Amino acid sequence: MSVSTPAARDFRRRFTLELHRALGQVQADNRVQSDNWAGYRYGPEPAEPAAADIGTHVGWHEYVLDHCEEFSWAEQRLADLESRAWLMRMLLFRCLGHTRVRLPVNTPAYRAFVGALGDSPPGVQLLERLAPTAQGKPRARYRVEATGIALECSPGHLINGWCNHLGVYARGGVEVRAQPGDVVVEGGAATGLHTLRLAAQVGELGRVYAFEFLPSNVERLVQHCELNPSLAQRIELVEHAIGARPGVVLAFTPEGNGTRVGAAGSHQVAVQSIDGLVAERALPRVDFVALDVEGAEGAAIQGAARSLERWRPRLAIAAYHKPDDFYALMRAIDAIVPGYEFHLEHHTIHAEETFLYGVHRV
Repeated sequence: MSVSTPAARDFRRRFTLELHRALGQVQADNRVQSDNWAGYRYGPEPAEPAAADIGTHVGWHEYVLDHCEEFSWAEQRLADLESRAWLMRMLLFRCLGHTRVRLPVNTPAYRAFVGALGDSPPGVQLLERLAPTAQGKPRARYRVEATGIALECSPGHLINGWCNHLGVYARGGVEVRAQPGDVVVEGGAATGLHTLRLAAQVGELGRVYAFEFLPSNVERLVQHCELNPSLAQRIELVEHAIGARPGVVLAFTPEGNGTRVGAAGSHQVAVQSIDGLVAERALPRVDFVALDVEGAEGAAIQGAARSLERWRPRLAIAAYHKPDDFYALMRAIDAIVPGYEFHLEHHTIHAEETFLYGVHRV
């Protein structure tokens, strides 16, 4: 794709400059520091990058160069300098990987938390060690000291929610999160770890409507509610895939938290939209929308058009499943209701968990 506008040409030049700068900062042993690999997520660090990983990096490089118009638009659409810096960092990380790029999330506090995962990390009490997961990962029962929330999970699951604050934006005087009394819609509740945190944030007068359809996840989510009965009273489970059109039946193959709905699969699930949920359960309003639905975020936004127009809820939307998430999600929201202020934040030292945050200002 040709780069026609001055803004796109400027973006391409700066991206190329930063790419070469990152390559030039590589240490003599051809690696960034050894603590830049998320072993809790991916297991032991490979000695050499796999051919598939190299191909992925090359694909991202080509994609960025072919879409400088869109990325330059996204950069300007983001409301603050740090969000724009995150956009550039994540594109570089996608193109070069952990051996070339070190993300700012990799702090001493983060490394201390990870180092204590086998025991009691800061702010988290280890209650009981449990049988390993089906994938062989260690598992334990914990209590989060600040909220009293009880969790049963692998130690790595604690990092995003209670160390890296996934789904919460607070920077430069702007805060995007669930607030006391909010009506929250969560797409992609998984086993309920973040559902419980949302329930704690909304308080006794709030409500969390949690979309989750995978039977194994639903079972775990119900168990988490049973461990936290006071929070369970604020949670309503919606056993549907979230999407654009209620009643559509989609196929899927169970793949744990990475399950995606699509054209093929061994199982089927019916879709419900956010607007359909509002009508079905006569919700008085929607104050906060949190989406992490493995690439179906755009469809979920389409299915929330009336709710966005009517209530202008705060937004926390996963923007890392597809290359165009960095700009297409903002364009989709703008097409429904102008006036959102957008911010970008990344919550891990690896490629997953980039989030787009939105707050309506008009």
